Amino acid sequence: MLGLRLLPAAIVFAAMFAGKLAGVRDAKSQEPARPQEAPQQKEITDWREWTSDDCLQVLRSSPWAQTVAGEWSGNDDMQVYAPRTVQFRSALPIRQALARRMLLANHYDQLDAAGRAILDRQVEENLQQDFRDTIVIRISGGTGQGPTAVLQTPDGKRYISQRTVIVQSYPNPIEFEVIFGRLKADGTPRLPPEGEIRIFFGWMNPKAKSPTMRVTGGVTFDLSRMMYRGKFEY
Repeated sequence: MLGLRLLPAAIVFAAMFAGKLAGVRDAKSQEPARPQEAPQQKEITDWREWTSDDCLQVLRSSPWAQTVAGEWSGNDDMQVYAPRTVQFRSALPIRQALARRMLLANHYDQLDAAGRAILDRQVEENLQQDFRDTIVIRISGGTGQGPTAVLQTPDGKRYISQRTVIVQSYPNPIEFEVIFGRLKADGTPRLPPEGEIRIFFGWMNPKAKSPTMRVTGGVTFDLSRMMYRGKFEY
């Protein structure tokens, strides 16, 4: 595994912190997976027409999500293999796919007016979330304590997540969200609508003499593919 040496300010993974990584060395074995060519996506005007398969493609293999090789977790009695899925939860298509899956799971078309109204409110709250200041990425699968992630922008700079939120913890396959600022210090967008970004994921090593991130994998996203209905969505 590749070790990333962090700046002194980034000591505890759960704290609110930000900054570039210093003294980072790339390792060939840790090159992030590159997205495979996804099947041609259908042009659907209304996301409410998406099928379950459409939703799964958006959530697992799309410009805003990737599923890559994972790792084993558990104990001697039970081992579970969990592939890694990385999603831009702040991107509208991801949130629409999640909303559509909820409607399908609750048999929306078979509900009465009152039941539909309840789901409509929940969907609207999800789709109207404000991500003007943040980029939220969910990473699932894998093991380890103190999970976190690093974002490498097209200019080669690397940033540790500002905040990590644990959604599901060990001994289950870990699921967590990492949050990055959408704007740089000078007020310009952190991500341009072209180029490639890399997301390295791993965990903080509490036994290291200085703050160190142990990288267990990574993925590469093509920003030019993140246009959705005329808007750069991430």
